[in-house]
Formats: sequence, structure tokens, C-alpha cells
Amino acid sequence: MAAGNFAAACPKYDESQRRSPDLDTLLKLADCYEKAGKTASAWGAFKEAIEIASRRHAPGATDPKEESARSRAAALEPKISRLTITVTAAETAGLEVQQDGVVVGRGAWGSAMPIDPGSYQLMAKAPGKKPWTHTAVVGANGAKVEITVPGLENESAVALVPAVGAPGQGGPGPVDASRWQTQGSTWSSQRTIGFVVGGVGVAALAVGTVFGLMSRSKISDSENICPSNVHCSRMEFDQIKALNDDARTDATWSNIGFVVGIIGVAGGAALVLTAPKPSDGGRAVSVAPWVGTAGAGVTMGGKW
Repeated sequence: MAAGNFAAACPKYDESQRRSPDLDTLLKLADCYEKAGKTASAWGAFKEAIEIASRRHAPGATDPKEESARSRAAALEPKISRLTITVTAAETAGLEVQQDGVVVGRGAWGSAMPIDPGSYQLMAKAPGKKPWTHTAVVGANGAKVEITVPGLENESAVALVPAVGAPGQGGPGPVDASRWQTQGSTWSSQRTIGFVVGGVGVAALAVGTVFGLMSRSKISDSENICPSNVHCSRMEFDQIKALNDDARTDATWSNIGFVVGIIGVAGGAALVLTAPKPSDGGRAVSVAPWVGTAGAGVTMGGKW
């Protein structure tokens, strides 16, 4: 830091503070951030130092280090840049907003959050939607930037067989075998639908796996923010809560993906295996997956 190489010095102070928390190290880290132009990080470190120093002396007493940190934090406040991320369709199921690969908790949406000057990659994604990306450039000296995340577009999807159910019960109803096959064809429409349904099932399993890995990753990230659970800042507690909330949401989508995937693969396999052959003549067997208010399953029908 004495040589002015703040890009190399600040991470070393940060790692030292992580391994062995110390007020003097924290103040040096805050000073390094300020000299590097990272005003928001410097301000946050000074505020944390004030909180730690205030607990070290008796009420009414003064601490030169606390007073110094308080003075420098107050001087930085007008220089702090802020980024506001406004989400248009916040009710979208499974919607996740990221900043440089880190999840932005819903509690931060619409709030002017302190941020260091620089460029940031924003991304919004949700199951069944096209991802949205944007580069936000935040200037120095109290710049205020607001980015609006639009409603996500739907991904193109293959039209599947409509649900069939008995009136008012959501159960399977009669199936017209003629919809699932072409007599005398070596490649029946039933077989085609079977591969489509099976492919959707495989895709759903892949989605479930991805969300499961995302959930585990966020839990791991939350555990690494403040491993010792000692001297954790309020900002760290908020980050841990946001990651755990997002991890639970990802786990829910993972379970949904696996259930849909298993039904799709099983239904697709049944459709392909029971597809009629040219030698079947007038015989035909049809299999159709169904989804209703009471559950889901596979309906079989045939004629001889």
C-alpha cells in the first residue's frame, strides 16, 4: 500500500481480516479501499469499525479510533455512488436477479444500494423464460444509476397433448386411439409424441439438477460469508439470509423439475414401446400422459 499498489494491497488486508479479525486491520482495509476509489466498500468498512470500536469501551467514554472512523465515514457519504435495480415483473415465478454472478436479494430490489464505481453485469432469469442481461456502468462522486429489469419473454416451447379429465374430477377421461397413430405407417405419430414427451422429461430432469446444484452452491456461499459467526456485520447477516431464501426457492424448483422429468420420461417410454407396427393390422394401443387438478398419470386405451 505504501507503494500505491492498492489493487494488490486491499485483497491482502481483506484476507488478513477474514482469517484473524482485528480493528486495526479493518481500519487499514477501509483506508486502502478509500485510496483505491472504492468509496462504498471504504464507507462500509469504516461503519463496521465504528460498531466494533463502540463495543470496546464503557458507555460515555471516547475512543480515538472510533472517532477517526466516524469522521472518515461521514466524509465519504456524499461521494458514495448508488445503484437501483427496479424489477418490473417481480411476481414472475422463480425470478432471480444477479449482479456479477451474485444473487441480488429481493429486499434490495428498488433500493438505492451503495456501490463502488465500475461496470457490473446484471442478469435476470426464471424457469421457462429467456434470460435478460445488461451492463450497468456506475460513475464516481455520488453517481446515481437506476436500471429497470423488464418482464422476461417466454421461451419457445413444444405444444404438448392437452390434459384429459373427467368433469369436475381432474382424472383421466376417454382417449381416442386414432389421435396417437397412423395405420400402416412404420413411424407412427404415437412414437413421435413419445420421443417429444420423453425429451421434455429429460429436459425437466436437467433443469431439476441445475436448480439443485444452484441451491447447494448458495448454501455453501452463505456458510463462507462469516464462517465463525463472530463479529459478523449486519450486511453479512443480510447476505446470508438472502442466499438461504434463494437456496430454498431453487430447491423447490429442483423438486418440481425431477417430478415432471420422471413422469415425462416414463410416459415417453410407454408411448414409444407401445407404438403400433404395420403388421398390427386393425389392432392399436394408445398411451397418453394426463395432468389434472387431482394429480397426473398415464392413460392407456386400445382396440382389437
